[in-house]
Amino acid sequence: MPDVLRHPRSLDNLPLQDGDSLFIPRYNAVVNVQGAVNSPVSVTYSPGKTIEYYVRAAGGPSRKADAGRSYVTQPNGKVEARQSHFLLPDGVPKPLPGSTVFVPERDPNERPTDILSNVGVLAQVFATLATVILAVRR
Repeated sequence: MPDVLRHPRSLDNLPLQDGDSLFIPRYNAVVNVQGAVNSPVSVTYSPGKTIEYYVRAAGGPSRKADAGRSYVTQPNGKVEARQSHFLLPDGVPKPLPGSTVFVPERDPNERPTDILSNVGVLAQVFATLATVILAVRR
């Protein structure tokens, strides 16, 4: 509401029509943590804390958790997920009071990445690239 009052063109400034009603819920000073965590609980809201803080407060991710795909459902219904950026800090959502953090389970059919084979493929690519550069220079 404060953003709408300051900026009338805000995306949250929804036009109301006859018959519409507004429901303003009570202030909920907790963040619910659900899904693949060791102890799904409600954690007291702490300003500025990220998803990791609330997952740790719920006993941490379980063995089946896919913590990298965890997301937050904010009290206004907006769903925020992690955003990874190349060479920039990752975007990690910060839950607001009354939000829900959900940690999904890892897909059992998903194969873990084989780092050694990936390194081998990269070495082959770099070797081929070096050979091409040397051949062009001569």
